[in-house]
Amino acid sequence: MLKSIIIDDEKMAIEALAEDIKTYTEDVEIIATCSDSSKAKSLIEKLKPDIVFLDIEMPGLNGFQLLESIDLINFSVVFVTAYDQFALKAFEFSAADYLVKPVDRKRLVSTINTIKEKKAKDEIDCKLSVILHNLKISTSAYPTLAVPSLDGIEFVPVDEIMYLKSDGNYCNIFLVDDKKIYVSKTLKHFANLLDGFGFIRIHQSYFVNVRFIRKYIKHNGGEIVLSNKKSIPISRQHRGKILQYIQK
Repeated sequence: MLKSIIIDDEKMAIEALAEDIKTYTEDVEIIATCSDSSKAKSLIEKLKPDIVFLDIEMPGLNGFQLLESIDLINFSVVFVTAYDQFALKAFEFSAADYLVKPVDRKRLVSTINTIKEKKAKDEIDCKLSVILHNLKISTSAYPTLAVPSLDGIEFVPVDEIMYLKSDGNYCNIFLVDDKKIYVSKTLKHFANLLDGFGFIRIHQSYFVNVRFIRKYIKHNGGEIVLSNKKSIPISRQHRGKILQYIQK
């Protein structure tokens, strides 16, 4: 039986989620609920749950601040959110578990099944580290992108990323030192995270850092040449973005 705690400042939301858990999931026991985020840390440390259903927007400590205050996260976290679109991008990128209010029952069951299948507790801690890091990317003076790897997390300076190339449900990240990182996430996920950092989509398969564009060639539909002499095609759909960049 998986022991769980629900943390949400809205008591009606707690009651609704608790009812769904009892009705639609198996092997999940609700051992406590908490509507005061300032008291949640001691409750978690005392009861040692297997799962914490955690609201994001709460007075006092929000969900992320609560997690950052906990020294050892040795439990699964299921984020519960109503509207935080930026957070959702980070969750999807990091393959974290999250539920959108009002909670979809099929999604709830799928999330619980995913938690049951997780192989190791350190995987949970690693994914949370990626989420928390990438949520801070826009406020950092020297932004880095946290990328999950086979043996942990790799922190990649955003200004060293030359371009990204799609490979189906995977993505290649090409850096200035000719290094390539292969990640099991789509180009769309990275495009969402890097939006506003000087990258442009020039093709369905390419997302380019404009700092490294050295030449625009208009023949054969158009292409750009990067500082490493790499040529990348421009699709008709995205040609206008390159022209806007050139005019600026």
